[in-house]
Amino acid sequence: MLAALALCLVLAGCGGGLSRAEYEHAAESGIAARDRQSHLASAQLELAALRTHLPGLDWGPHASDELCDLDLSGHTTFGSPPPDSLACRTSVVQYTGFDGDLPAAIRRLDDSLTAAGWTRGTTDVNMPINYYQWYKGRPEGPRTYDAGSLPGLYYTAAHTTACATQPQPWSLAVTWLEAGQPLGPGQYTVSRYSTTDTPFYQHRDPLDRSAAALVLLATHHYVTVLVLSLRCVYTPTDLRN
Repeated sequence: MLAALALCLVLAGCGGGLSRAEYEHAAESGIAARDRQSHLASAQLELAALRTHLPGLDWGPHASDELCDLDLSGHTTFGSPPPDSLACRTSVVQYTGFDGDLPAAIRRLDDSLTAAGWTRGTTDVNMPINYYQWYKGRPEGPRTYDAGSLPGLYYTAAHTTACATQPQPWSLAVTWLEAGQPLGPGQYTVSRYSTTDTPFYQHRDPLDRSAAALVLLATHHYVTVLVLSLRCVYTPTDLRN
C-alpha cells in the first residue's frame, strides 16, 4: 500500500506533490542538502560532547548515513505534514569498546546521559540489564543470547538543531555487541528507513560496520554502538521556496 502511494505521488503527482526531478533537486542541492551539511557538522559536536560525558570508552571509527525519501510516516493527525512531503534523515553511528561488568556499564551510561540532559525513552534502563542477567548464554539458533541480543536504550537531546522548516532534537540509540561469537544481524544502516526502492537521495560512508566492530572486539569484550539521528520534513511549499 505504501509503495503504491509513493509511486502515485512521484509519477502521477497525486496530492499536489512535486515531480521526481524536483524532489531529487531539493534533496541533492536544495534546502534539504544545506540542512544535511549543517547536521553533519552538528553531529561532530554532539559526538565530542558525548565523549566528555562517557569516559572509559575506547572510541573507534564513526560513519554517517543520509537518506531522503517520501514522508509516509502517517498523516491522519491534525497538524501533520501532507503525504507528499520530503523526509530527510541524517544519522551517525559511533563504535566504542570497553571491558568490565556490562550491567554496571549500562547503568553508568544511563546516569551520565541523563545528567547531561538527554531524556530516556520508554525503555527502562533495567530492561537490558535484567535481560542480560536472566538470558545470557541461552541458545538462539547458531548463536547464544549475549549483549548483541539486548533491547536498546533511546534518548532525546534537551536542545534542538535547526531544520530549515523547524527545530528538531537529536535522538540517540544505544545498543551493544559482545566478543566471542559471530555478530548478530542488524548492523546499523539508515536505508531501513527508506519508504521506496529508489529514494531521492542516499549517501552511506564506505566504512565496513561489522569490521569496525570486530576490530574493537579483538581488544575489548564489549562494544557500545551509539547512533545519533536527526529527521527533517519538508512540504512541497518548503521545497519550492
